[in-house]
Amino acid sequence: MKKSLLFLLTITLMTSCSNEDNTINDKDKLVIKHDGKLKSTKVIVNSSVVDEKLYSYIETTDFLYGTNGFVSETKTTRIDKYGESFAHTTFGYDGNYLINKTYLEPSYRNDVVEKFYYVDELITTSNYYSRGKSVREYYSYDSFKNLIKREIFHNEEEWEATFEFEYTNENVNKLILNTRHPIPTQILNYEYDNKHNPYNEAYSVAYRRIKYISKNNVVRVNDNEIQYEYNAKGYPIKSIDKNNDVITTYEYY
Repeated sequence: MKKSLLFLLTITLMTSCSNEDNTINDKDKLVIKHDGKLKSTKVIVNSSVVDEKLYSYIETTDFLYGTNGFVSETKTTRIDKYGESFAHTTFGYDGNYLINKTYLEPSYRNDVVEKFYYVDELITTSNYYSRGKSVREYYSYDSFKNLIKREIFHNEEEWEATFEFEYTNENVNKLILNTRHPIPTQILNYEYDNKHNPYNEAYSVAYRRIKYISKNNVVRVNDNEIQYEYNAKGYPIKSIDKNNDVITTYEYY
């Protein structure tokens, strides 16, 4: 279970870990145009450990965008030993502010709507109902608007997990995870390249903050190294996570 959790955190943080903005207006009042508009990703996982068993799959995700320039839909297809499954996520905006995210997974007949609540331009709370549980998340920031704590509760008062973040040069250099389960505290340390992270240019500022999406790409998580190939504009076209046997390819509009 510990190895499985660390793997999932590593995959998540390959698309995370900073709050540095490359926008003109921190409140997303302007439509931002980028050269690296992500069209699709393909992830090949050859040796993920889930419940102490090896698990492999191929997952392809397509990205669609709204008139504000941010992701409006993602469509995902996964092929594994159980067959083919699909997931569909839509993002609802009020102008350039993300106010809800609907996750549709026909394979499990699951329909989850996550709602986001703001104080000024920062998301401070989100909630959703999934598989018989209500889930509420709280987000805390420092004076530089960096996310420093994320707390997850089930059924209003049942504490599930706390994520704490430390920064260097506006990038997360450490994540500390504690959960209510009997798993030791997880501490993750990060290093980055100086290239463009395409996920940073796909989502609104406030959403990027709570998902700790970086400006650059994570090249090391603890002793785990991720290697990249880039196109001429400095965007990744391929990444290889050798420790977890994961290969990701990127396609752009």
